[in-house]
Amino acid sequence: MISTLNVRFLVLQIFLVTGAWCAFNLDNVPSPLQSPRAAGLRLKYLTLGFGTQNYECQAGKWTFVGAEARLTDEVDRSSKKVPRSTKPKKSGKKSGKKSGSPQVHRNRRTMGHHYFVGKSPTFEITNVGKVTAGKPLVAPSSDPANVAWLQLAVLEGTFAKRVYRTSTSKGALSGPCKGSDTNKVPYSATVSFRYTFALMNPSVPFENPILTLIIIFHAGSILSGAEFRHSSRKDTGLVIQSPFFFKYN
Repeated sequence: MISTLNVRFLVLQIFLVTGAWCAFNLDNVPSPLQSPRAAGLRLKYLTLGFGTQNYECQAGKWTFVGAEARLTDEVDRSSKKVPRSTKPKKSGKKSGKKSGSPQVHRNRRTMGHHYFVGKSPTFEITNVGKVTAGKPLVAPSSDPANVAWLQLAVLEGTFAKRVYRTSTSKGALSGPCKGSDTNKVPYSATVSFRYTFALMNPSVPFENPILTLIIIFHAGSILSGAEFRHSSRKDTGLVIQSPFFFKYN
């Protein structure tokens, strides 16, 4: 039988993990981007994208024509660092490594991919699905070498309502060009997926962390040998001893 101490420790671990996951927010995103919390949106997936911004020479100027990126787990197995700032900042000293190079993200687990279908930005999460977004809201970076931050409304797909591209590094290209040249500029960015929070969503079991904790507490009371009794009323029911008042065996 699982002891009360073990059950409480398990609940504490889940609570800490949930808190860490919810800590990433975009409450102070620059205008015209809008805070997801103000729109009632919750974090669904948090990824880091590594790839290229693609350009073509049109009328003597570099013109953006699309992008491609690998969406990875936010945790780097080697450094465990992730850009979490929520305001565009100028780049610091150069690290000597290109942001889109394999050396930077080789230790990260692939979660999906970002690409364009025609002129539509598409984001795909492996074994989950894909979403296609429309025209974005744009917040230019203070560093001209970095691509802008974006807020994209999802037009097709169900696992997210809004996508944010923030904490961008490199990827921008400007200036004159010749002929029909093309160029792919490495970049990286934090890509987060937001969805509409529902108290109970049958299609996504246990997506509500509060309800999940309640379920775990009650399951813990059963596993710890909580006392059950039938009510003396006519409408008899099951009464569960609160897990906060477990007795140690």
